[in-house]
Formats: sequence, structure tokens, C-alpha cells
Amino acid sequence: MPQTEAVQMHQMTGLGRPIDLSTKSNIIAIAGSALAGASSVLLSWLSTGDLGVPSATSVAIGVFLAWALAREIDPDTVSSSYLAMAIAAVIGLISSPAALVVAVLLLTTRVLAGTVGTALRPLDLLVLAAAGGYAGSQPVAWPIVGLMIYAVRRSGNPHARIASVSIGVISVGSALIFVTDLTPGVPGLGTWIVLLVLAGIGWRHIRSTAVHGSADSGARIASSGVAIARLGTLTAIAAGAVLAPETALGDLGPAIAAFTAMAVWPRRIPTPATILDEPTPVLDPAAPLLF
Repeated sequence: MPQTEAVQMHQMTGLGRPIDLSTKSNIIAIAGSALAGASSVLLSWLSTGDLGVPSATSVAIGVFLAWALAREIDPDTVSSSYLAMAIAAVIGLISSPAALVVAVLLLTTRVLAGTVGTALRPLDLLVLAAAGGYAGSQPVAWPIVGLMIYAVRRSGNPHARIASVSIGVISVGSALIFVTDLTPGVPGLGTWIVLLVLAGIGWRHIRSTAVHGSADSGARIASSGVAIARLGTLTAIAAGAVLAPETALGDLGPAIAAFTAMAVWPRRIPTPATILDEPTPVLDPAAPLLF
């Protein structure tokens, strides 16, 4: 995307991150997602004689979302996002992800982590309200609504209070209208094992988050924001498993993949400090887009 187009997009939205095809990691993300989709088509054809295009599309989108989410919760380490893609592909071949639910989580973690680096625009608040409305119709996504409301309140936008209340009202209304069969329960043994492993391997990285990179705007990414985004992702997975114990691991497969990749990728862990108390940097609404 030419720089002028990128800047114009950046002036319209604080959520958007355009795909720059001159960047190696972005090319790998697109190619890897397409490869995962093609692999799903091949496996479906060999096993059933049907191409399974809808399922393959879901797998491809899930792999891309895993890459994108990993870039939000682990912005300093590009390689972990590739591992997330591989894990998401395996999970997706077993159970198709709920792509829109994970996309809502992606937007929420983007606001929490501050990887764009500019203030939320009115258009962004409308997008988040619509995303909250959809999430309200999906019980597995209810924890994400709470994270979204917190992210908006934390964003510093002058309309954050009314926007967060609106998101809550819209999501509750959506739940009352569309959710007719809610069956929360205690996750099975396999789900508990997954959750405990994720919490065990991930907590150290949440507690000791240290980010050195810059946001798209050039502003420094706050370690506190990334730490909260990581904790929020883990919370969304765990709470989703309670609200939808039968489908959560498949629905949130890309999120599980991204968090797992962040947690297991080798890196130096700094001495825990007062990271969660680190002040959030002031966002510059007019900052230029560099990515």
C-alpha cells in the first residue's frame, strides 16, 4: 500500500493496520494462510471426495487471524506469529474456528496493546459497537465484550464513557434477542488440561512483559498494554470454555494458537517489575502511519 494511502487510512481509523506486501512477514502470513486452506481442501477431498471449500476458507482465515493476534500480543517477536499459524492450522483441521469471534478479540487486543498508536476515532467506536453487538449474540464471545468495554474506557478517547456504555447495552440487547440456547458448564478434562497448560506457560510472560518496539504511528508500545492484552486473551479463552464447553477450543483455536506461540517461543525473560503499573503513553491523533 502506498504511503499516501496508508496515511489517509490512518487519519480515518485507529484500528486499521494495512497489509504491506513489501514486508516479508505479511507475505508469509498470506501465503501460509492460503497453504493451510489448500491443505484442508486436499484432506477433505481425499477423505470424503468433497472439496470442503467453506471449511477450508474458515481454516485459512483462522490461520491468518492467529498470525495477526500473535503480532498484537507479541509485537517484538515476528517468529512466534509463524508458530501460531502452524498451531492454528492443526487446530483448524480438527475443528473450524469461529472467525468473527476471533476477529472481535483481535480488534480488542489491538486497542489494549496500543499497537496502532493513535487515538480511537469516531468510526472506530462505531466498528467496536457493531463488533460488540455480534459478540453479544455468541456466548463464547461474552468475555470479549467485557474486555472491549475495558479497552475503550482505557483508550483515553473523550467519548470513551458513553461508547463503553453503548457497547454494553448493544451486546446485552443482542444476547437477549439472539441467544436462545445457553448451556454453560464445567469444561471436560481435556479442556482443563489445555487451560492449565496455557496458564502455566503463559503467566511468566504476562507478568514479565517487556516490549521495545514501536507502534505504527512511531510511538512507543507500552509494555503494560501488551501485558493486559495477553492476560485478556487468556481470560477470553478460559471464560469462553465455561460458557461454551463443547465448542470453545475449536471456536477460539486461533486465539489458543497465538497465546501458545507467544508463551513457548524462546526469549530472554526480564526480571519482573512494575509493568502493569506503567503509565499508558499519550496517543497522538495526528501521528503518521509507518507500517
